[in-house]
Amino acid sequence: MNALLFATGSNILRPLRSDAVDIDYVARLAHLALSADEKARLGPQMAHILDWVRQMDEVTAADVPAASSAAMHLQFGRPDEPAPSLATEDALGNAPDGKAGLFRVPLIIER
Repeated sequence: MNALLFATGSNILRPLRSDAVDIDYVARLAHLALSADEKARLGPQMAHILDWVRQMDEVTAADVPAASSAAMHLQFGRPDEPAPSLATEDALGNAPDGKAGLFRVPLIIER
């Protein structure tokens, strides 16, 4: 595939040209409130970054063997053994908003 794919608001993937960066959509995804000046500056910068990412499509890696895990060669210093965990009260002790033994966090995913 020679086009960089980008998720749209409707979760449909479409090809994205470097001159078609939807800076408003990206800002919403990142929960950023950008000024008009920031949008004008960041749009071309993002297009430049996407041009670099698009170059990855040109890399031929057919002769590179696949790795099953990046950590398969690591050796750990101790065996993984079950141990007592932190008590719920202690875990929630510094939480700004805990309720019924759970962490409450702001909603960040639109429905």
